[in-house]
Amino acid sequence: MKKRIEFSQRVFTRTRAYFIDAVRTPSGHLSMQITEREYQENYKAAKRWSITVYPENIGVFTEAFAKVAEFIGRQNEK
Repeated sequence: MKKRIEFSQRVFTRTRAYFIDAVRTPSGHLSMQITEREYQENYKAAKRWSITVYPENIGVFTEAFAKVAEFIGRQNEK
């Protein structure tokens, strides 16, 4: 049995697509999978990378993500 997507959010840019998925593992647990898909000309999928954030790490991952996003926002305002 493979992972099953329970909930998904997608972000599309000019050259990439990001998928943030809540996936259910074969053991029945939910985890977060973040996938980046890069496109070539004519929107043909070229490369794809994924990371998995396990339930016990989602809180610290979210905090770190927010801090980095806030830092980038402040730097870009200068």
